[in-house]
Amino acid sequence: SMTSCIGADGLADFDLAGHIPVITQEPGVTVGFYASQADAAVPQSPLPSPYHSAGGTIWVRLENADCFALAPLELIGATGPAIDTTPDALSVCDDNNDCFGVFDLTQAAADIWDSASIPAGVEFHYYLTPEDAEQQTQNFIAVPTAYPNNVPCNQTIYVSVTAPGSTCPSVAPLQLIVVPRPVANDDVQPVEQCDGEDNDGLAYFNLADQALLDEILGGLDGTTHTVTYYATAADVPANPIPFNGWAAYQSATADIIAVVTHTASGCRDQVTVPLVVLALPGVADIPPYRLCDDDFDQFMSFDIAGYVSGFLVAGQTAAFYASESDALSGNAPLGSPYTNTVPGSQYIWIVVSQGGCSHLTGMDIVVDPKPVPHLLAPDDALLFSCDDNNDGFAPFNLEDIADAMQMGVPATQMVINFYLTEQDAVAGNLPIDQTIPYVNVTQWAQTLYVGANNPETPGNCRSVWPVTLTVIPGAIAAELSDLVECDDDQDGFTQFNLTEQEAAIIALQTGPAPYQIRYFESASDAAQGISPIGNITNYTNQTAFTQQIWYRVDVTGGCHDEDSFFIKVNVPFNLPATLGLFTQCADADGNQLIEWDLPVEVPVPGITSGYQVHYYHSYADALTDTDEIMDPAHYTNQGPVDDLGVMVEDLATGCKSYTMATIRVLPLPHPQQLQDDVLVMCEENGSDTATFDLTQFEDELANGDMGMAFTYHTSLADAESGTAAIPASDVAAYVSSGGTIYIRVEQHTLPDDTGAYCHTVVAITLQVDQQPDLAPGKFLTGCEVPAGTGQMSFDLNDIIAEMMPGQDTSGFTFVFSDAGGPISAADALDYTNQTNPQTITVDVTNTATGCTASQTFDLIVKPGATAAAYAFAAQCDDFGDLTDGIAEFDL
Repeated sequence: SMTSCIGADGLADFDLAGHIPVITQEPGVTVGFYASQADAAVPQSPLPSPYHSAGGTIWVRLENADCFALAPLELIGATGPAIDTTPDALSVCDDNNDCFGVFDLTQAAADIWDSASIPAGVEFHYYLTPEDAEQQTQNFIAVPTAYPNNVPCNQTIYVSVTAPGSTCPSVAPLQLIVVPRPVANDDVQPVEQCDGEDNDGLAYFNLADQALLDEILGGLDGTTHTVTYYATAADVPANPIPFNGWAAYQSATADIIAVVTHTASGCRDQVTVPLVVLALPGVADIPPYRLCDDDFDQFMSFDIAGYVSGFLVAGQTAAFYASESDALSGNAPLGSPYTNTVPGSQYIWIVVSQGGCSHLTGMDIVVDPKPVPHLLAPDDALLFSCDDNNDGFAPFNLEDIADAMQMGVPATQMVINFYLTEQDAVAGNLPIDQTIPYVNVTQWAQTLYVGANNPETPGNCRSVWPVTLTVIPGAIAAELSDLVECDDDQDGFTQFNLTEQEAAIIALQTGPAPYQIRYFESASDAAQGISPIGNITNYTNQTAFTQQIWYRVDVTGGCHDEDSFFIKVNVPFNLPATLGLFTQCADADGNQLIEWDLPVEVPVPGITSGYQVHYYHSYADALTDTDEIMDPAHYTNQGPVDDLGVMVEDLATGCKSYTMATIRVLPLPHPQQLQDDVLVMCEENGSDTATFDLTQFEDELANGDMGMAFTYHTSLADAESGTAAIPASDVAAYVSSGGTIYIRVEQHTLPDDTGAYCHTVVAITLQVDQQPDLAPGKFLTGCEVPAGTGQMSFDLNDIIAEMMPGQDTSGFTFVFSDAGGPISAADALDYTNQTNPQTITVDVTNTATGCTASQTFDLIVKPGATAAAYAFAAQCDDFGDLTDGIAEFDL
């Protein structure tokens, strides 16, 4: 047969000439092709090559110089896989309305295959002509995912589809359509809105305004086109501005995107819509308008218009109001100058306008009284200074005093200076430098004068006050030695009695008692005397291992001094919560109280020199250091399970750590005592050996204990060491001439620390009983009776003496068998052979041991004598008594 692919016209092209080498390669033979056998026989009307046909049978004529032959050839028109040959057209929107676009041809694959699931091996190729698609030429479109049409507006592409199992492709035409893009107005005018009163650069825009929508459409029909807004180009098309937010869309000055979509084709155009937020008039914060009170009535006349004008820019105007509601409504504007109606200070609302937008702000008008500083109490600590050497002179921090007297009043509203005389304070002359400590010039006490003025007020309001500085004896602190404690849980934290240092601290003091000593976790807390440590006799360090502690000594009059010392935590050897469970087996006698070498058999992991390990009878004993095991290398446990305490001492620091350990002595297995520990088997085939099933004692030994395991050994030493066991494959059929076998019985419940299981050894005896000793090669023989039959009667028991010569046969039983089976004892006494010779088997059993041996012997029948009848001549009774009937014959 010959196969070719069917084309779009339903016919296939068959290359008949190319098929000749398949038909014959014999030299001198010509080949012709014909539509019928008749044409081939003539020959006439040969078929052309290629032959365009739907398929069927044609005839081949093979001819040489002498002969010709005819043969049919089946032409098969093959088809490709089943596909949809009318797939939906692919369309793209024209980005510049030139009727050209870029198509992803592979998007049609599922439609052509008529399924979204395309099997492996199915291939799609895309061609410009149907001929290329049908012939599957190499002229396929190389990048089908980005194909630019080369025929304007509409173009047909041909898709060739092949699939496993199909030798031919299937071809489907694919229509490509370039859809025109709508053109929106790309010159939308800016949409302007004033900023809100918060002046945050944001305003609300009405994107649903029909005039704006018509401007964007630019003449396009609003019934066939839609408008969608996007905050940025990156949001197109996935993140549109929700329609319900169009009427009040909040935005800063920005360009948003309007996308115009043709509802039928889905093609769209996008343009920029500028949104412009008009800034409110910019006005800097207007500082309070302050005047110094001239008559202490807290009311003054303010030139509010003149004051505010200094904060406006060209083109701005201001209006003043007593309330916010008046300012918002424009009612009851205030005139200038304006006298405050609220004593001391009043807030004035100001509306600043410019370019059609307005901004609401305000300012305070303040009547400043003559400044009055906060006068310190005579016992205020700032007015006292501690004398480090008790000479009556000490430094004072005038800045701190000034800050306290300032009492939070801004420096722009009140400035405080110190003077040596009242006259200088009134005039503001020769102020004392506050940036350096001031040392009194009068021993133990000195009066200075405070001048307070408000530099913001036009009148520079000013007041003068005396203040007395007093020197008192001071306290003394110095660095102390460290406090050291041992950790108890390896975390670097423990408890300290900080008061252990107090005797040393008190010894430093030279001034009069009483003294207050407090401890702090930071230098700043100590300096300020804040947040002292509460539990100073049982203080847990807050920083692991090493922490600095500050202490403060306060004496009468508020003098104090601070210094520090360190508390240090020494870490004992790191022990686990328990060393674990240590297990050994009972000794060979089953005694569970055995000797332990604790340092070796219950070791402390990671122990090194510099540490000493102590063992105790309990964890509680270890904690109290009582009942220590004095010879841990030769310790005998007190019971099958002992809980021990362990203490490790750091010889350098004395720190101790504690843990526990459990030692356990497992009992030996307790196999049940055997009722009979001798295995008896009969000798096999005279070999002096027998086959034993060594496992037959296991159930008796285990007595229902499923945790026992058994191995078998030929020596006690091997059984004890668990070595050289008889292979498991041999124990059920163990060949032996007898002797002792040692069974190692292990309790497979818990292993000891070496991984071995506790065991005991049971000895059993193997006994081989001998088979009866039967001599081979014996037989019974006799003469046939009557002659010529080959048979005679035998007593088979006669063979016993032959086979067992010299043996006492009373302890044996004998069973004879022939080819028909066992012979009864009665028949054995008078047995007639069936063949000559005939083999008989005898099974001999020792009644004492039950051992049996079998042996064969033959029955042999010898031919009998034959004689002819002879009649002697009658003789007279002449011998002896002539009447006794006896005569003499000559034989």
